[in-house]
Amino acid sequence: MALSIVDVLKLYGYVHQDALARRFAWRYERDPGRGYGSMTRAQLNEINRGAKWRQCADSAFGGQGSMGKWWRNAGRAGGSLLWPMTCLGP
Repeated sequence: MALSIVDVLKLYGYVHQDALARRFAWRYERDPGRGYGSMTRAQLNEINRGAKWRQCADSAFGGQGSMGKWWRNAGRAGGSLLWPMTCLGP
């Protein structure tokens, strides 16, 4: 994940959320044995098939409860795959 963040920072000069999500998904596709949980794997596969990361985040866990928007709330919840995307960038 850190390599993806560095790649995006080098390219854009800030954390471009959409580019970062695509980069995470691209790296996952090349090394799917990284040990992510089933929801993360499903969402990265969806992004690789063209889904928008915001839609994946909103649809996670049916959009219900504290886990419903885990990508967006991860900074407060102790960290997650896409937490930098909610804290940085335009």
